[in-house]
Amino acid sequence: MFIIITMNQAAFAFNTLLTYGIGSGLLASHALKYGFKSNKEISDELPTVVKPSGWAFSIWGPIFALEAASLFYMDPNSRTDLSMQLAYVSQGVWTLVFGKGLVCLSTGIIGFISLCMFDVYAGTTEDATLPFVPVRLGFALHSSWLICATLVSCNMSLVASKKLNPEQLVTVGMASEIAATIVSLVIGFQYSDPVPALVAAWALAAIAMNEKNVDTKIHVGATEESLKRLSILGKALSVISLSASAFLFFF
Repeated sequence: MFIIITMNQAAFAFNTLLTYGIGSGLLASHALKYGFKSNKEISDELPTVVKPSGWAFSIWGPIFALEAASLFYMDPNSRTDLSMQLAYVSQGVWTLVFGKGLVCLSTGIIGFISLCMFDVYAGTTEDATLPFVPVRLGFALHSSWLICATLVSCNMSLVASKKLNPEQLVTVGMASEIAATIVSLVIGFQYSDPVPALVAAWALAAIAMNEKNVDTKIHVGATEESLKRLSILGKALSVISLSASAFLFFF
């Protein structure tokens, strides 16, 4: 039991160190020596039409805080321990890969992380003995945010590939927003949980409110009209997701 708990904590610490040290740029001077860039620097180099406003990423604060607290509440559980360890270690590796600008490879990794974290979310949600705060809420936020992050990463990979024209990228962006909404609502209603839809609303609002997404001089070169349609769609889907979250919360 002690070994499993220690492994969970070590995996979490590994992910936290890399996420905040390299991903957020806190250790930028040291990371640059080895050719690593922060998440923001890579994202700015490969702008997409679904890039959220900076404030959206503040969600990581509650996620890390809740999951750190969760490690003291959870007993070893074969249903979730391995998936949790794989998710944390893989997310740390993702930070290194993404920091090197290997966006396509990082997209595959974040997809794997999403699957692992969803397994943790499903396992903790189905365990009624675990407290909603911090355990179930922390993993619900993390899993739900990864759904949106995976779709954003897919869009970045397409930008990096340079195989689609700007209008096609907008179409993919719109499809990504719809997909994020559908997946989040399906999971939310499957588990009677308002969190996935709430996180989707948060992410979609951040995308729609990102002014850079409608500035064609800064962005990928799509017409202002198509980018406005994308923004309207994002706002509409955000309202739908927020309404679904409220329904699941109250009913």
